[in-house]
Amino acid sequence: MSLSAEDYIRTIFVLSEDSDDKAVRQIDIAKKLNLNKASVSEMVKKLMLQGYVNSERYSKLSLTKKGFIFGKEIIRKHRIMEVFLVEVLGLDKDKAHIEAHKIEHCISAEIIERLYIILGRPVKSPTEKIIPR
Repeated sequence: MSLSAEDYIRTIFVLSEDSDDKAVRQIDIAKKLNLNKASVSEMVKKLMLQGYVNSERYSKLSLTKKGFIFGKEIIRKHRIMEVFLVEVLGLDKDKAHIEAHKIEHCISAEIIERLYIILGRPVKSPTEKIIPR
């Protein structure tokens, strides 16, 4: 999967956390990723064909089970890395967020789990977001 596709799934996951019905609009994705709606529409079509995203009424999108699991893994990596970068390396929250975004794409699940244990199994990230199990 491309880094761009991972970013879309991660963005849909994050936006759906803040949505009552767990659905997000393409325009919200475009704003969050600072992209035009046509680019978002094209990637969403690809993600739908790959089985990661469902399209609902009124242009709302939601993650499929496959998409939700993948998004949860990305967010877990991201938030555990944020904890590590803030608590161990002493970065501020904003810098840690930027760096965690870079690292989430290339760090293995094994290393993340080891960090999670070393960090004392944190429940929340430095930005107070829940770390998925």
